[in-house]
Amino acid sequence: MADFTKARQIETACQQTPDAKFLLITGDLVESSNGQSAEWEWEQWFEKMQNSWLHLPIAPAQGNHDISPFGNMFHHFNTDDSYNMQQSDAETKTAMGGTVYSFVYGDALFIVLNYEDYRKGEPYFAALEQWMRKQIAAHSDVKWRIVAFHKTMFTGSSAHQNDLDGRVVRERMAPVFQETGVDLVLQGHDHVYELIGVLTVEKTADGIAFTHLPEAVSQQTIGEPTRADGTAACNPSVSVTGKGGGVYNVSKGTLYFLNNSAGKKKYYPRSKEQMEAALPKHGVENFFDLFNKFGQTGDPTFSRIKVSTEAIEVETYTVDDSGQAALFDSFSVVKF
Repeated sequence: MADFTKARQIETACQQTPDAKFLLITGDLVESSNGQSAEWEWEQWFEKMQNSWLHLPIAPAQGNHDISPFGNMFHHFNTDDSYNMQQSDAETKTAMGGTVYSFVYGDALFIVLNYEDYRKGEPYFAALEQWMRKQIAAHSDVKWRIVAFHKTMFTGSSAHQNDLDGRVVRERMAPVFQETGVDLVLQGHDHVYELIGVLTVEKTADGIAFTHLPEAVSQQTIGEPTRADGTAACNPSVSVTGKGGGVYNVSKGTLYFLNNSAGKKKYYPRSKEQMEAALPKHGVENFFDLFNKFGQTGDPTFSRIKVSTEAIEVETYTVDDSGQAALFDSFSVVKF
């Protein structure tokens, strides 16, 4: 059924950002489960939010709740389906068309990926990598490389940190992001607020090493951290690291960002001890230390992102039950 909270939140976001050029959504536009999104859900989705959709282009990523054997999502958006057209093998195509595409706006290349077909294995990832490298090579004149997708490559909640798909995608694609100079990654799926990095990725004899570069971050405020234990009982675990603001220099690595969720459904941050105990499942040494910011607002959120040649500026707002927005956090991304 339609989520009235999301509709109110989107309307607030549009009012807060009247000069927005487009809306990027990192998946789970509808609420279906078990890969059976139905047309009536999409009808409600457009009906409840038509005041926003009639005035703003949408760049969607496919989420796991958007899966459908009938391709409902694909039929509602005019996304570029050339990726699938270029593939000759069913193992390299996405199950739903138009869910891997790119576009340039201003001084940024936006790349939208689909990891929902990760079970196809190496042929699928190899095709994604090849296509992604071609997009970057074809647009080498733009300054910023921004990638968006649904399933998180890095996250820290008890809901999804141990997910096998996240580990598979992380270990296969994070080195590609490092090699191709991806600056900012916009994630979905896990309903928490987190900034992971700036990270560098290195293949070693023992696997893959992820390194956080604290020297790449400046101008942060440091407050009192709130505790995390991975359950709603610890809410509000608003700022597990106690850090706010900041300028992130991505010259040497990539910043991974997840801005919580647009609805009421929330997940909760794990503690460092819980992450260490889960090492055999997620496979990331010192996972907690990769987080710069980590927390749960408890409220629906949206982010206003401004891209210029000089910087990417991100402001994230919470929205209360009356539709009032309040600035929760902001940061800037630079590269020099």
